[in-house]
Amino acid sequence: MISIILAGGEGRRLWPFSTADNPKQFIKFAHFKGSLFQEAYKRALQLSEPDNIRIVTNEKYISRTMKELD
Repeated sequence: MISIILAGGEGRRLWPFSTADNPKQFIKFAHFKGSLFQEAYKRALQLSEPDNIRIVTNEKYISRTMKELD
């Protein structure tokens, strides 16, 4: 199975928590151990091998997305 994680939007509907510099996928809410993206990735690992997980993000968030995977 291939899992796809959509993590490219700015999340304007979650403003002021989510901004262009800190979009919703990187927010760490109190009841989660990691960011929303990290939590989604952990759930995807339950369904797929890491090589079968695809992440769709905005070009300006590639570096931050990669750091979130460490």
